[in-house]
Amino acid sequence: GQIIADSSAQRSHIAQAMYRQGMCYLKKQNEQQAKEVFAKLVANFSDQTKIVDKVKPMLDELGNADPAALMPPETLIYIETGSPGRQIETILNMLKGTPFENPLAALGVGGGQSQRSPGDMMAALMNPSMIAEFKKIRGMGIGVTGVAQNNPPVIAVLFPGKSDALRGLILAALGMAGTPGEPIEGMQTVTIAGTAGVAYDDNVVIIAQPAGQLTWSVKQYKGVTSKPTLASSNKSFAKVSKKARHENAITIWANVDEVYAGLSEILPG
Repeated sequence: GQIIADSSAQRSHIAQAMYRQGMCYLKKQNEQQAKEVFAKLVANFSDQTKIVDKVKPMLDELGNADPAALMPPETLIYIETGSPGRQIETILNMLKGTPFENPLAALGVGGGQSQRSPGDMMAALMNPSMIAEFKKIRGMGIGVTGVAQNNPPVIAVLFPGKSDALRGLILAALGMAGTPGEPIEGMQTVTIAGTAGVAYDDNVVIIAQPAGQLTWSVKQYKGVTSKPTLASSNKSFAKVSKKARHENAITIWANVDEVYAGLSEILPG
């Protein structure tokens, strides 16, 4: 830390110190802080090519957002779709293409047009420019965090990537379905049906049911706390690497013993 703050230190020494600091965060599974240090290093020390070349691939890997890092370690069932855009494209290709060109115009966003029918909405989703937006999605995961007969507790995380159209769609849907709530750690929130909570910013949408689970995930995402998560502290889950989850069409993981124990308490013998 001292070297990084010392303005008279040689650039190569500062870059080395930042590299070590970033690696330290990585070892502690603190990806958010590692990402911040590495990003600063690449931005401010591009002349230190040897170190920058080492850091860039790691930064790319950290850029692959990990929904499991926002799930509690006691998550019972976890489902993640890798490259969700490709899966959506496959599904939409089974349907049929349409002449719509611009997804936002097709959805009537910002225009004073009359209400659109579900058919129009579907057609808008299937046009090639909307499929291109879906391909920007960087990660999508759902975790079931407890066993219950009705409405089991769930956390869902979506990283929409650099897609303004998709964010517009999501914000419009949230506006229709929910009521604005108090911000959490600077993130906007919405409450849906009085039970589910949603927090969002430019990079992520986090949905929690019941809403009480939302604060924990938001604090993890913001790096305000670095508590154990499903990604960092569940040995069985750790066998499936983040890279594999990102590349697989779908990953389904379950803590079978815990799920079975929970179900046997609910279901009659």
